[in-house]
Amino acid sequence: MSAALTTLRTALERAAAVRPKVGGFPYLAEVLRQAGISRCRMAVPSNAMLYLTASGPVVVQEEPLCTGPVEAPPFDRAALIAALRADQAGETEFPEFVRGCWQAGVLWYDVDLHARTCTYYGAEGELHRELRGGLRLRRAPTGPSAHGPGTAHAPDHPPPGSPAPPPGGRCSAQRRNAGHRYVRSRARR
Repeated sequence: MSAALTTLRTALERAAAVRPKVGGFPYLAEVLRQAGISRCRMAVPSNAMLYLTASGPVVVQEEPLCTGPVEAPPFDRAALIAALRADQAGETEFPEFVRGCWQAGVLWYDVDLHARTCTYYGAEGELHRELRGGLRLRRAPTGPSAHGPGTAHAPDHPPPGSPAPPPGGRCSAQRRNAGHRYVRSRARR
């Protein structure tokens, strides 16, 4: 197995161990960032995720959402935000979230792990960007820990399986929900 595949597999396993069901994406993103993964790009209709690791790119192909020629759904910002909030609340699993993105007219999204943004794109240049605050996780220990081999949990956060802490911090003029801020969508024409 290549270094890039090993890096991604190890990071995804660690993320699964530390990620709470509610509000878990920041945990996943931080584990990926710590592992040297800079970006994740999802081609929504094909259900293929590209991870850009320090060791090289890795593609994870899941079952495509459509085959053959199909019309792209129109971009629906409200439906996208509803899919995002349902996922952040732990009400959906990842495959349901991806289907929700497709139904909202999202053709691809790009997660910049260093800038801590996730940008969703429609067919005609529409976009919606989510910003997330930083989350600090301890690096995975080299040996077994109280949470299992090679796992760690965020300092001052409950161990895996415990309820996620309530979102904190100051709310600005931008709305905050489940630890995420959103920036108004805009259409580029």
